[in-house]
Amino acid sequence: MTHTIACALVVLLAIVVGVLTWASETPADRARRWHSSGISQTRIADRLGVTRYRVRCWVA
Repeated sequence: MTHTIACALVVLLAIVVGVLTWASETPADRARRWHSSGISQTRIADRLGVTRYRVRCWVA
């Protein structure tokens, strides 16, 4: 029983940390993450509402 509660608390903590990390991500961080997953600079710029030049500077 105690083991189950401890596992549940660890999972809950991991979810909270993940959500906080995602919510506090800057546009530059998002651009780098999207770029590393293969999204083009043009599509990233469109998603973030910035110029392609700005995205190019962020992912360089």
